[in-house]
Amino acid sequence: MDEIVKVGDSDLVVIEQRPPDKDPVTVYLAGLSEVGRRTAATSLSRVVALLSNGRIKDPRMVRWELLRFQHTDAIRSRLMDRHPKYSLATINHSLSVMRAVLKTAWRLGYMSAEDYQRATDIKKVEGTTVPAGRELSQGEIAALMGACERDQTIAGVRDAAIIALMVSWGLRREEVA
Repeated sequence: MDEIVKVGDSDLVVIEQRPPDKDPVTVYLAGLSEVGRRTAATSLSRVVALLSNGRIKDPRMVRWELLRFQHTDAIRSRLMDRHPKYSLATINHSLSVMRAVLKTAWRLGYMSAEDYQRATDIKKVEGTTVPAGRELSQGEIAALMGACERDQTIAGVRDAAIIALMVSWGLRREEVA
């Protein structure tokens, strides 16, 4: 039985699950590797939750062929509102997976080429990200070594030795571990 979910000024029809060979999500995910399938399913669940304000969790319940530009643009905006909770890569991956499901819906004959083109005509999210690590200043290194000296346990000696190795050899924490 169909249910109507309000999305902004538009309605989105949600349906009971389709047979696997007729469901755009299932067909799309079937063509991916196991890891890709898991990642894409997570992204689709995120998109559907944003689209339905958390009312729907299963992406197979959405009639993707009814999405139009206003829906996909709203999803993009809602994902961007969640930045920095979601990284730019996560946001763009979610948009990419959504486009792929819409393409599958078009391939299955559920949407016209024009509706598909309009729905997927959204820009990727641009921006810069801060590198994962950085070089410590001499003052920061001195402060760390001072903290190690004040630690009278064996852990303080160990930590001082690790810091000394990292600084003198230019090692990253992953290399020390």
